[in-house]
Amino acid sequence: MTCNQVFKGSNPFCVHQGYGALAQLGERNAGSVEVVGSIPTSSTIMKVLGFDPIPVKLTAIERKVAILIGETRTSVSKDDDDRPDAHGLKANREDGLKIDRQGAIAECVLAKHLNVFWCGSVNTFKSEKDVGTVFEVRSIDDMSKRLIVRMDDPDDAYFVSVAVFDNVCYIKGYLLGRDAKKGKWLRDPNDREPAYFVPDEGLKDPQNLKILYLAIRNNL
Repeated sequence: MTCNQVFKGSNPFCVHQGYGALAQLGERNAGSVEVVGSIPTSSTIMKVLGFDPIPVKLTAIERKVAILIGETRTSVSKDDDDRPDAHGLKANREDGLKIDRQGAIAECVLAKHLNVFWCGSVNTFKSEKDVGTVFEVRSIDDMSKRLIVRMDDPDDAYFVSVAVFDNVCYIKGYLLGRDAKKGKWLRDPNDREPAYFVPDEGLKDPQNLKILYLAIRNNL
């Protein structure tokens, strides 16, 4: 479902510099829940990364719109379709809301950083990229958590790790899908299907994302 389909053609939520989603209900990652309080990046994390995560602060309205999009995704996939999670996550409706809100905020953060249009599509799953036609966003609620890439995720998409907190969020790093799919990073925690858990040292500097996006957009 596209942005216009959700809001019947007159959509106040299609904006520039905006909003997003990691995990529509069928694509959730384990351990992704919204947290209370802003958690600054730790010196330990930055030392391992070798670069600084990018801080992004959303306005109150940006955050509210992203939360609304997340809640709409939960409503459509859980309440309307009663769709089971695609990757074996067992979550009640309240947990699902937390995950979808966090995912939408994370996409919002990346779109705002890149200054690209974000529509907040609903029920599109893997048929559309989260941000800027090439970026898939994966949210975390703790800077120590790894970027998760699924076995069936596209090789040619760039996966971006975004830490979501109440005040300032952080773009932690990114990696191309095919580069994330290394056997040594394959894990199957909590009896769920295996996925690639990219360690911090495997991530690329998020400062490159704007240049990368412009190069892709201009076919360079």
